[in-house]
Amino acid sequence: MTTAVSCVLCGRSFTTPFCSHCGLDAVGHFAPVAIDPEAADLEKRVNPGAALCAGLWPFWHGAAALGVLYWVAMIVLPPVPLGIMVYLFFNGNRIALQRRRFASAAQFRQVGQRWALVGIAVGPLLLAITFIAAAVLFNNVVVAQRAAYNQCVQKTGDAKKCSVP
Repeated sequence: MTTAVSCVLCGRSFTTPFCSHCGLDAVGHFAPVAIDPEAADLEKRVNPGAALCAGLWPFWHGAAALGVLYWVAMIVLPPVPLGIMVYLFFNGNRIALQRRRFASAAQFRQVGQRWALVGIAVGPLLLAITFIAAAVLFNNVVVAQRAAYNQCVQKTGDAKKCSVP
């Protein structure tokens, strides 16, 4: 007779080697994820849903730090989110298989197709926001450089002594 163990993370009881709700084993470690061999072949494919929804997809696939980085970088350095989108395009399936449990390759494909549809709907908006943020950042840099040049010319009275931005 197997004794039920209470999960240290979510508090649910389980009799299997790991909690089916959160994935912790009896001592509080994450159990290794068993990947369906057919799903492992899918790991090598590209993931357009992850790329087009780079600001949302990581939160639903256990990579919240990447999602936070996407949004913070959008404010500070807009070209970085484009790099994250490219990274997720090529590595999204690997991340999904490592950080989320799927019952089968069919379920994996179904989830991927849903995210691709969401990406088609939301992706252009996220790309537009990224490009607008990059344009605003570039414009602010150019304006600041021009202001510094004009200030130098006013102080020295000689444009040759000031570096041209």
